[in-house]
Amino acid sequence: MNDQLRALLDLQKIDSQIDAVNAELKKIPEEIESERLAINDAKLMLEDKKKSFVQLKLEQKSLDIELSNKEEAIKKHNTELNMVKDNSMYRALLSEIEKAKIDKGMIEEKMLELMDLGDSLNKDNKIEEQKYKVEEAKINDRIAIFEKRVVELNTQLQQLSQQRPGYIEKIEPGIISKYEQIRKLKSFVIVPIEGDSCGGCRILLPAYMLNDVKKDKNIVFCENCSRILYYPE
Repeated sequence: MNDQLRALLDLQKIDSQIDAVNAELKKIPEEIESERLAINDAKLMLEDKKKSFVQLKLEQKSLDIELSNKEEAIKKHNTELNMVKDNSMYRALLSEIEKAKIDKGMIEEKMLELMDLGDSLNKDNKIEEQKYKVEEAKINDRIAIFEKRVVELNTQLQQLSQQRPGYIEKIEPGIISKYEQIRKLKSFVIVPIEGDSCGGCRILLPAYMLNDVKKDKNIVFCENCSRILYYPE
């Protein structure tokens, strides 16, 4: 294998590593964002449950006031019973007292239901909050690993980028120019001949081109995909 081709393969190896690093660097922010969205969704769910509990407490307070009003009404009507002398008024007050007692009973029943529900919600919320804290810690650990990996990859990218000029200077300017042009369009610029076909586009290569590659004197480009051809050693 001639020196130019060997230098091109070395350069392609470096460029493949650079591409792999850049691909991973591009993917990591998406992974971090996905983790942050997951913890944010879990946080919103927990906050919704806490809001439900707060709303329940407000409803309980409202019922407390309503219950007190009913008790005051019953007490007031009982006092009024001793003061009225009209039978119709007396019966009306008894009816109001009975209605207030029924309402009072319904309120007390509703309060007991809310109390049970509140205890259940409070218990569930404590469990969910603990789960959230555990999951948040796990996600933050994973994000920290991603962030550490970004630092490692950037260091690796810098090292690879610093090595690249050393390989480029071994290659003729005209050839490196063509290499860079092809690289903008294709991930692999230099491909092996497989059978009698181009290892990139798979087209069957003419005999004269195969012969030129075997001679290993010049850089040979595939007439179909423009990739550089070589026979593996």
